[in-house]
Amino acid sequence: MDSLVPYYSDSDSSPELCSEDHDQPPTKSARVEELITASSPPLVLSSSDGESDDPSLERRQTNSSADEGDSPDPSEIPPQLCETASSSSKSTVKAKAYAIKFTELPGEMRIFLKAVEKFFTRAVNLERQTPPLKNSTYSKAQERMLAFLGFLHANLRIQLTPEVFLRPSVLEKYLDYLQAVRKCSPATVANHASSLLYPVKFLHREHAPNYHNIPVIRQIRTQATILQREGDLQRPKSKEELAAANRWLEWEEIVQACSLQRDYFEMAVNGSEKVRECGNLVVLAMYVFIPPSRGLEIRTLQIERDWKNFTPEKSKGKNLVLLQESSQVTLHFDNYKTQKHYGHEQILLKGDTELCKILVEYVNKHRPKLLSENSGQTLLLVRST
Repeated sequence: MDSLVPYYSDSDSSPELCSEDHDQPPTKSARVEELITASSPPLVLSSSDGESDDPSLERRQTNSSADEGDSPDPSEIPPQLCETASSSSKSTVKAKAYAIKFTELPGEMRIFLKAVEKFFTRAVNLERQTPPLKNSTYSKAQERMLAFLGFLHANLRIQLTPEVFLRPSVLEKYLDYLQAVRKCSPATVANHASSLLYPVKFLHREHAPNYHNIPVIRQIRTQATILQREGDLQRPKSKEELAAANRWLEWEEIVQACSLQRDYFEMAVNGSEKVRECGNLVVLAMYVFIPPSRGLEIRTLQIERDWKNFTPEKSKGKNLVLLQESSQVTLHFDNYKTQKHYGHEQILLKGDTELCKILVEYVNKHRPKLLSENSGQTLLLVRST
């Protein structure tokens, strides 16, 4: 069969919805050496979060089905990347960020959301009566909460207090907005709805862990399930259906896209343009040369320079780019969906590989121009220069 790679999917998993068990996806380290050395590897990737008739597609589809770190929906796309992202999104609406920033929330709401996070993520919580959520899982859910609050603030001009999460009419308007205006898939809308359950559950935490007989929770769960089932029915089931829906790309097209982006970078004249094109090249190269990967793994990468004193234990719960004196780069992944099954992932990029060269140049030459006081060691920065 032809080798294909996808557009990013706009659907992701939900802690509230059950899905069928699938074969475990291949590890990154099992595929990366083949991909960074071969000129045209037989890569099969899917943007669908469902099943395929082809077993080889099913493995990749299972891995690319969205989760807590999946590709962003338009509410989360940084303004600097909106134009690029919108060209490959299924939505016919030009991507525009509408989520409100956490720092822009009223003080009462900030305190409330911090309390919600603590309730669901702290290791010991007798009141919760269930295992804690992974920080990455809650982080993705909070992104959707901020999208919801941003919609209320910008579109409905509603005062942002914790009680807004308990208003069914407001929740309905937001879910309608996602479908009618943002053109989100039913599965994506289902995941937004499920993420809003966290603050609602916190407000009714005395009914944990099952939250029986809470009307708003029952309504949200039911609506999310309906949307998820609708998404299952709409999901393409074969390669031909995916190709017809413009959700697959031939591997040759990806190779061409990488080559074209490198041309954009090399032809850039002024400083800000050079920085932007290099950043775009890094993002594209990371996704192409390190499958299977999700948005979480790439966007949370942190730079680590102290390679002499570095041990894998220092990367616990993190995703790191370890820069070595020999111009080699080692990628450490310890925060991803299947981490509990596969454990710590370590990928060595030798100095003569394309991705290693791109990363080193970006980190040493172009990233410093994007730094701000809040940048920290985050690898990918998109601040306007």
